[in-house]
Amino acid sequence: MSAQPSTPQPTTPSISLATLRSVLAELKAQEPERGCRWDRAATIVALRRIQPGYADGHWVESECEAHRWYWVLRVPSGNWTCLCEDYKQRGGPCKHALAVRLLHACEDREAAREPIAFPARAYSDEDRFDLTPQGLAALEQPEPDPEPDPDGAPSRGPRLGDGSYWGECRTCGDIGVVAANGRGLCCTG
Repeated sequence: MSAQPSTPQPTTPSISLATLRSVLAELKAQEPERGCRWDRAATIVALRRIQPGYADGHWVESECEAHRWYWVLRVPSGNWTCLCEDYKQRGGPCKHALAVRLLHACEDREAAREPIAFPARAYSDEDRFDLTPQGLAALEQPEPDPEPDPDGAPSRGPRLGDGSYWGECRTCGDIGVVAANGRGLCCTG
């Protein structure tokens, strides 16, 4: 018997592949009797969805069948139960329960990682730039007046090398690069 969560949503885990591999290796070493079920659980973590449910339960998307979900629940004794056929026939934990355990271990590992430390700034805002004499002279120049438009287009900035200019499009009113005919490049396509 299987069911579906009421509102399945993508739950791509925010864990790295390196974390998944590292945690998987540790869990396989701790519980080698689980065999290939650990690898199948890792496949579920990497490629399927695991959605938290009520209490301590999770909905786990089937590895093999589309639109099939299994309910995995941690019971008060600490054991994991599942509604899959493997759990019913063999007992637990099945690959679905191992996938939930693996996901939690990976998320815990990621949460415990140190945040990336960014280097401190080696300069103050006042020391950021050293302008050359040419740069200082350019700053002292007045802004050029926009050229008057013989076609009656709105005031515009200096012409670019291809005859276009930075200004307002007569067709749509957007500000940006305008062709020499007064229409914005977005309107000429």
